[in-house]
Amino acid sequence: MGRSVLHAEHELLGATFVEVTEELLAPDTYFGEAAAQVLLEGCALADLSCYTYRLVSGPASASLIATTCTTELPQVGECTFSPMLTGDGSLASVPLVLRTGDDEFAVLDASPRGEIMQGWLGFVEGIEQNGYRPFGDVSDEPAQEMLVPLMLAGASATTILSDYVPSVDALPREGRVVSVALDRIQSLVARVPWALDVPCYVVLVPPQLARVVWRRLLSFPAVSPMGRVGMMELLSRLPFGHAVLKTSRVELKAADIASWGLLRTERSFIGARAL
Repeated sequence: MGRSVLHAEHELLGATFVEVTEELLAPDTYFGEAAAQVLLEGCALADLSCYTYRLVSGPASASLIATTCTTELPQVGECTFSPMLTGDGSLASVPLVLRTGDDEFAVLDASPRGEIMQGWLGFVEGIEQNGYRPFGDVSDEPAQEMLVPLMLAGASATTILSDYVPSVDALPREGRVVSVALDRIQSLVARVPWALDVPCYVVLVPPQLARVVWRRLLSFPAVSPMGRVGMMELLSRLPFGHAVLKTSRVELKAADIASWGLLRTERSFIGARAL
């Protein structure tokens, strides 16, 4: 069972643990953990490396993401939630996709559908016809040992992160990903576009410094750790939350995805015809 590099930190905080996939163990709740309402007053800190987290890279990676996602392809330095549909138009999941390079994407999915998304992405990557694999040069691998993703979300999230940079202008705008030194720790910081009326950031830090960053963020009285239970509550509040919290088949209409603001006009993605 895979464990986060922060597993010992979670134990020190009195976390109980749960298997979120066949390979990953995550903190379920913490001793004295506040409910998700803490976002309105302070800030929640979560270790996202305990969930489905992939690095998709290679010359055809942009083509793979465009083929499997219903949104416009993110430009370098952008991030978006993007539904992935199977060939019959049913939902695989709605992961967060961060474009971190011309041929590099980080794909994060904290929902119960993460394994479904991972399996579907791997299936499409392996498609072969008459000996030709259009995505044969794509690498799709676990990213937990590359950069550790931490979620910092809540009313005070921007104020807290700005304490580590020269000015608040160094932090990304919504839907953007930037490289920034947080107190001299070079990190990638994404501001997640979502509909909960409070700032949400994903901070990707080197594994060897993850415990340092985790403890520094928790040193703020406003910050509380959040486990899987709180994460599921947050996901339930998103426009597509009802869909990603199910593990059974989810059928969608084009109008559903359009209402979330996650449907591009040009319909070249898998599942478009079935919609």
